[in-house]
This record gives sequence, C-alpha cells and structure tokens, in this order.
Amino acid sequence: GINAEYMGTVFNRIIEMYLFHEFPDKFCIESHSGKAGTGHTIIINRKTSEISRARGVQLDNTSATESIHAIFGTVTLLRGRYLVLITESTVSGRVENHEIKKMTGYKVIPYIPAFPGQLTKERETDEQKYLNLLSMILDNSSFYFSSTYDLTLSLQQIADIQQDDEKAAQPLWRRADARFFWNRYMLDDYISSGCADDFITPIICGYFVSSLCAVNDRLVTFILISRRSCARAGKRFITRGVDINGNAANFAETEQIVYVNDYNDRTVQRVFSFVQTRGSIPLMWQQPACIKYTPKIIIHAGGNEPELAFRRHFDAQIKMYGRQICVNLINQKGSEGKLEQSFQEACQKVKLPEVVYCAFDFHHECKKMKFENVKKLLGTLSSELTNMGYFHATCGKGIGIVGSKHFEVQQKQKGVIRTNCIDCLDRTNVAQSMFAHHILEKQLISAGLVNGTQAKDLGSVSFEYIFKNIWANNADAMSLEYSGTGALKTDYTRTGKRSWSGALQDGVNSVTRYYLNNFSDGNYQDAIDLLLGNYIPSPNHLSPFKNHKQGDLTGFLWKFALVLLGAMAALGYAGPASVTPYRDWSFSSQLFLFVGVYSICVYQYLTRQGKKYTNRPHFEK
Repeated sequence: GINAEYMGTVFNRIIEMYLFHEFPDKFCIESHSGKAGTGHTIIINRKTSEISRARGVQLDNTSATESIHAIFGTVTLLRGRYLVLITESTVSGRVENHEIKKMTGYKVIPYIPAFPGQLTKERETDEQKYLNLLSMILDNSSFYFSSTYDLTLSLQQIADIQQDDEKAAQPLWRRADARFFWNRYMLDDYISSGCADDFITPIICGYFVSSLCAVNDRLVTFILISRRSCARAGKRFITRGVDINGNAANFAETEQIVYVNDYNDRTVQRVFSFVQTRGSIPLMWQQPACIKYTPKIIIHAGGNEPELAFRRHFDAQIKMYGRQICVNLINQKGSEGKLEQSFQEACQKVKLPEVVYCAFDFHHECKKMKFENVKKLLGTLSSELTNMGYFHATCGKGIGIVGSKHFEVQQKQKGVIRTNCIDCLDRTNVAQSMFAHHILEKQLISAGLVNGTQAKDLGSVSFEYIFKNIWANNADAMSLEYSGTGALKTDYTRTGKRSWSGALQDGVNSVTRYYLNNFSDGNYQDAIDLLLGNYIPSPNHLSPFKNHKQGDLTGFLWKFALVLLGAMAALGYAGPASVTPYRDWSFSSQLFLFVGVYSICVYQYLTRQGKKYTNRPHFEK
C-alpha cells in the first residue's frame, strides 16, 4: 500500500539523480539526496518483479552501487525481465531553470542472471538477437528527458494544466502526452505498482536545443523541441500513411520557444511559443522497398476503412490543435501526383470545415535551385497565419514546476500548420523553418525587440545564424530517425541559398538512404517495435527469426555473372559464328557486351523479384 507520508510528499519532490544498488535478490533505486542508503527508495524483487517502497536501504557487502540518471524502464524477453537504466547523459539546454538532458549511456541488467540450461540453444540465439535489437535503438536514437519539466507538452498545454489545481498536482508521467511518451510501455510495472510516481521519467525521441543570444542589447533564449510520435513509429519505406486508428507515420510536433525579458519590468519575462506538425499523408498507402530507387506507391482506396482512418486522424488533430492548415509539398505529376490527388479528394469528400488544404508542388516551384520560391506559401496562407497566431504569455521564474502557476496568458495559438512531403523530411524541413521564421519576426516585434525593417534578419546577424543552424540541425536529427541519414537541402536552411556542394552532399545522403532503406531498415523496425511493446517475445511462441530469410543479393549477382559468363564462353566456343559474332571481337568489346547484357538481365529480374532481397521486419503485426 501507499503510506500517508508518501501521499503527502511525493508529487512535489524533485529527483535529478539516483543511486542504484544491485543485490543478488533485488534492485534498489534511491533518490540521491544525501548519504547513500537513507533516501526514498523503490525496491524491485528480482524473482517476483514486485515493486515496493521504503525509506532507506540496508547496504552490505553483497551490493554494488552506482549513480544513474533515470529509469528507462523494463523490457520482457525470453529469459524474463531486463532493467534498462540511463547511466550517462549530457545537458542539451534548459527551459528556464529546468535542465533537459540527452541520454548518452545506458545499462541493461537481467532480473534473473543467465544459467546453463535456462534456454535452449535456439532460444539463446534468439535472446541475443533481441538484446542486439534493443541496443540498436538505444544506441542510435536521440532520447531526451527532464525530471522537472513536462517535456512531452507544449507551453500552451502546460499553461492550461496550471489553471487546473488537480492536474497541476499530478506527477509528470500522469499528465504527459502519450503520443510522445516513448518509454510508457517499459514503465508499466512502475506505474501499476502505485508507489513509484516520483521515479517515473517520461522520455521523448526527437530533438532539443536551447541557445542564448543578444538582440538590440536584450537577452533572448531560443529553444527548439521536436517530439516524434511513438504511435505508428517506424522506418521510411516500412511505415507510410495512417493506420485504422488515424495514427500517421513519421508524425512529429515541433515547438519553437522564445523567452525575452519584458521591456518595462526586467523581473518579468515574455514567452512565445509556436507549434507546427508534420506527418505522412493521412491516407492508407504503402511504398514497400523493392531494390528500385523509387518504389511504387500503392494507395488503398476500397471499403470504408480509408475514409474512417482519415476522419479519425483529423478529428484527433482538430481536438488537440484546432484548425488544420494542410500544406502538401509533393509533386503534382507522376506517382506522387496520384497521391496528391487522392489527398485533395479525401478532403473534399469528408468536408471538415476546420481542415484547409493547400497543395504546393515544391520541386516544380523551386526548380533550378530557386528555393526562395517556397516563400510564395506565406502569401497564399497569409490570412490563415494571421488568424492562427501563436502562444504568448508573461511569466515569473520556475516555469513548469509541479503545482505552480506562473503564466499570465496574453494569447493562444488557434490551429496548426500540418506540413508533409513524401517522407515529411527534406521539403517539409525547408517549409517549416520558413513558417517558423515568419512567426518569429512577428513575436520579436510584439516583444519590442525589433521594428518591421529589422525583423527580416531577426534584429541580429548572430541570432539569424543561430536560428538557421538550429533548424538545419533539427532537420538532420529528424531525418536520421526516419531515413538513416541527415536531411537533404539543409544548405538552404543554413545559408538561405542552394549550393552545388549542398547538392553533392544530398547525392551522398540519397545513395546512403537507398542502401539503408533496402538492406538495413527491417532490423531497425524490429528494434522500434520491441522498445515500444508492439512485439513482445514469448517462449511459448515460434521464433520470428525462423524461416524468415532475406535473399542473398550479393550471392545472386555473383552466381548470375558466372552463369552468364559461362554461357557466353560456351556459345562462343561451340556455337555457330552467325549466332556468336562476338567471338572475334576485341576483349574490351566483349567486356562491354557482357556488362550490357548482364545489367539488362539483372535490372529486369530485380524489378520483378527485388522485394525478396530487401531487409524486411521479422515481427509481423
């Protein structure tokens, strides 16, 4: 049960560091508030997995102690439960006095140590594969957390919560936005225990940075947060469109925050926030990798499910954000053109008054590296941007502390720009940074930092430089999570100009993406599903790795080359001259013929059978 002392104190206590004590029969995680063994402690029974609470823990020579930064959670594999701890982190920045940390190190500890005969040889091999997948996502994803700040929520949401005493008194995890709470599944044991609220830390996946800059002798804090959704999370060609519940692939919320001291009262700060979203086109469609550079787009239009999923997506978005300004940047011809037309027709059919559709063929409008043409969107959407506005409040210190009320809201953002391209990465990043710059100009004018003329360069060369580079870094971070490489077109985001060196780097990234998307992403999709609990291993189920083989493309290419070479040699030796005139050609001409025939045959074969050589997920939904 939960004692009276716990009920009266837990919600307002702040823990920023823990001590982890490992015993043969239990794990003890203690709030680091003084002498080891004397702080508030949760005890995890390694045999039964039960979690209890105590004040202090008796240390002895059977225990090992180390500092940890947070509990990531517990994951269940074939051997049983494993505890995942964050052991290292760096401070990525602050929101007011709240440190935001990025995970840089972790530890995975089995509840029950391995012993001979615990698993069969086949199961032991599978267990190691599961552990490798877990390491894959923990090593390669960007996870951020804070013990004192509601990192899953926008400032506008925090301001709303602070007007409700009951909600404001809740621990961070209870009021966290489930869409961005990446370790929610792994914390089930702690949540259900009812005694570990102050040890539960919501973790987001995405990007965070804060930076200080002077504008006309006034200090400005600039913050950018991107929160990737854990609903329908996945990799580029594996997760597209929406599911039946309306969850869009690669959905993310990006919030731009600015703090500036009030001009008349330096003890008061003005805070501005602007939220945008991105997400895959909210139709049921696929684009499975198949060795081709641009796989075929498959749109599912039959039955009631596509319309139902479309409605559910926008019903949820409207409830969360208000009016939806959908900026669709994909091509209006070719395979993308069919998808654009389907999106437009879905909007017309469903007729949601709070959904505004705006198609902008980015590649056509910005051809010949004229990326500045994207600013045409500002004119097209001028009245919508004005009506939408942004969040603006005045505040004192200690924003976000549990139970505090510090915001005096001046205005709220009424709606959101929902931008997409095919991947919701490269073209989307360019457009979002432009919208963000446009709104930031208005915010700086409102704060009295700049006039209309100065606003175009944000009133400071250094601030303009910081803005561009932060948005370009955000683009890279978001792209790495979904495609495996940095974003394309970031030279424009950083400098305001398209360059040939940037185009060359885009080429390198495109080739790298092609390889990863075809030959690596299936494993990474499995890692995501394992972390989020979309797939839970069980010794009672057949191995997902059995009878799931990826075709050996390299082996096929070598074998076919040898077969073709042998066939041509045999024909050249035994066939009639009329059929094999190449027997009298020079070596270079014969080589040219061989390469040509080989390339044509391989291309024709892979366009039909390429899918079986791609790296596909093992965990079928």
